[in-house]
Amino acid sequence: MWRTRDLIIVLIVSITLLASLEWLARQILLESLATTQAPRALALLNKESIKKKLVYPKIDPLLGWAGSEGPVFNESVVILESKFSQPKKMLVLGGSTSDLHFQDKSWPYYLARLFEQKGLAVDIHVGAIGGYNSHQELLKIVRDARLVTYDLILSYTGANEAVDRYNQHPFTTLHTQYFLHRALPPSKTFIGISSLLQEWTSPIQLSFGPKDTLSITKRFLTNIQSAHALSKVYGARYVAILQPYLTSGHRSLSENEKKLLDNHITKDLVKTNKKLYNEVKKAVRNLNFFYDGSRFLDPLQEVYYDDCHINDEGNEHLATKIAQLIHENNLLK
Repeated sequence: MWRTRDLIIVLIVSITLLASLEWLARQILLESLATTQAPRALALLNKESIKKKLVYPKIDPLLGWAGSEGPVFNESVVILESKFSQPKKMLVLGGSTSDLHFQDKSWPYYLARLFEQKGLAVDIHVGAIGGYNSHQELLKIVRDARLVTYDLILSYTGANEAVDRYNQHPFTTLHTQYFLHRALPPSKTFIGISSLLQEWTSPIQLSFGPKDTLSITKRFLTNIQSAHALSKVYGARYVAILQPYLTSGHRSLSENEKKLLDNHITKDLVKTNKKLYNEVKKAVRNLNFFYDGSRFLDPLQEVYYDDCHINDEGNEHLATKIAQLIHENNLLK
């Protein structure tokens, strides 16, 4: 005969085992989200980066990653201050290819140096953060650009739109969803046993809004046109530059760059970007605030170390091209 004490022990062990299985299943699902659905956007979640130091140790609930080092205004931008008086103010938006947290000498760093060499008084506010695409760039303008009177808002954009196809909810990032799921596990869980234990501690159901049925190209165009319109409301000039990626130009790839295409993730992103860029270039012909920079790096021999990130030589050359574009189009008049 089973004693009451034995039954209680079996019950406790069974509940513990089921709860553990549920936790394990949840971790597998979360790791799948982090490592397969958006590999580049969530690359910083790997164990090695956590052991050392996350490039973005802060989470912005609205935008996703948030930077944390350098001269920061309102925890939103890194400011490259001009040494000259009465500077104009320029906001740079984009992803990790423009970000000074991810790469401290990305092209805005070299652009600030060029401005100084030419005696131009321009403060560059770098609001670009790794993983951001046109959704976060637009939200950055909505929330943060109204706090400063900018003369120019420049969005260096395009490559992260391919990553966004993994995400069906507009204006959220997959890494934000990942962290919120970890922080606030829903009360109805995978197996359902531990929901009883969570009923009082975490009854919150997460929602990320309606699913987006627009094509990647339509999303992108809608976002940059909205950003342009809103910048006007704030009294700023807005321009978008379609950034180059591994195969966007007419240059021949180096042997090392060719090897990058052996990686199925890089190959997949490049394929998606090619389709996106072809469609975007046809659609923006009448947009006077849009500039095609997809061939800016054509003169260089070897520049890429993944599908869109470039070395110091590439960033310095890119800054020269962007400075030339700003000058020729009188964007900081």
